[in-house]
Amino acid sequence: MNLSGRKNIYSRDNIALLCRLATLKNANLRRLGSSIILTTLTEGLCDSFDKKQVMVYDRMFSQVIDFCRRMPAGKNLDRTLNDFGIKNEGAMLRRKKRISRFKSFPLQGREKIKKIIILSRVTIGSDVAVTSVIIEKLKRVFPQAEIVFIGSVKINELFGGDQRIKLLRLDYPRRGGVMERLNMWLGVLTAVKEETRGLAADGYFIVDPDSRLTQLGLLPVLKNDKHYYFFESRSYTSAALQRLSRLTAAWADSVFGETKDALFPYVRLSRSDKETSGRILGQLRRNKGAGTIVSINFGFGGNANKRVSPAFEKELLQRLLNGRAKVILDKGSAEEAGGINKLIAAIKRSGKKVVELKERDLKKAEDIKCDLLVWEGRVGVFSAFIAESSAYIGYDSAFQHIASALGVPATVIFSGAPCSAFFKRWQTYGRGCVNTVKVSGSDKESHKKLLAKVLDAHKKCME
Repeated sequence: MNLSGRKNIYSRDNIALLCRLATLKNANLRRLGSSIILTTLTEGLCDSFDKKQVMVYDRMFSQVIDFCRRMPAGKNLDRTLNDFGIKNEGAMLRRKKRISRFKSFPLQGREKIKKIIILSRVTIGSDVAVTSVIIEKLKRVFPQAEIVFIGSVKINELFGGDQRIKLLRLDYPRRGGVMERLNMWLGVLTAVKEETRGLAADGYFIVDPDSRLTQLGLLPVLKNDKHYYFFESRSYTSAALQRLSRLTAAWADSVFGETKDALFPYVRLSRSDKETSGRILGQLRRNKGAGTIVSINFGFGGNANKRVSPAFEKELLQRLLNGRAKVILDKGSAEEAGGINKLIAAIKRSGKKVVELKERDLKKAEDIKCDLLVWEGRVGVFSAFIAESSAYIGYDSAFQHIASALGVPATVIFSGAPCSAFFKRWQTYGRGCVNTVKVSGSDKESHKKLLAKVLDAHKKCME
């Protein structure tokens, strides 16, 4: 398949070959096949935000599902799909076309709704930018209904403070192979069955915000799709809107009816995480000469194109610290920790005081005095640090959406967008000031001008 925007040449034989590779007993070959299907092809097609590419994805992944269901490890997958009346790829694609058609929620049925189940999109940034907007809409339109949010433990860290939401944990294996991810769908069905037990058919419904739990709508959740609302986020468009959060709000308004106030992404952090951040940052602020506190995340989610360079990151940190700012730096994932360790060493050599703080050290952390505080731990705690900060700076990642949802001024360094539509869709939208600095190839080669742009954007956010 050609992902460059020109005409796609679909080869069933090539997809079948990749499926065989992704289901081999050899772990290395299985990982290679899964990576090509799940990352190279799937992300390439979906990140285009192009309707034709979305159709190619549906065609490709329905073939992948059909291949896997006929493997020995796919017996449960096959049996369950048959229970839904989905015997082959064609049936899967016809259903996907049907659920993608627009339908609005009937006004006369609102008061009957006792429960609403919404599926996580799996990545936390996407759940903030998209899913939280839909949840906010549902809370307004159905004040009497219980809202059940199915997703990983991290959604509890971001929405655990919202008393309207029941969080149901289901950890999608983001590092797993094709078969492992498909079988996770069976867990979704079990959860939905338990949550809807004893409810009348018109007493609940499900919202799927283009969730990876259903492989972007290809796998069914209910036998009667009348009670299933699917947001096709990759092809939904509006002439006046570009950002995905705003498009989500427009979709939610069209389906469930307009409400008085505008919809924005939001998070509700737990009380314990907020108390922890308040205590730690209170210590930083009591230090003599403490200026602003800036939270930074240099995470790039395994996509090196999102990163500028280690030299850029070091100089940005040094400029902020020399300007009397206190900085909280998130250590990020295991693959990012090595680069952060080098940054820490460089900052120490410059004479600045660095304190590294881990989750296990939180309770005994007292009288923290430093220029750079490095956090290694949960997303919820770092999000609470952002909430207590004067500003946030980082690459295109989940934390830009979290910062904006918290109303914290944010400067986003946006590098490596695969196309213009991707850049437009994933720009942050929220109540707080957000300045996005788009990075070009020349910016990476000589980062001095880019550094000036970022610092200027940060200054404007702080005004």
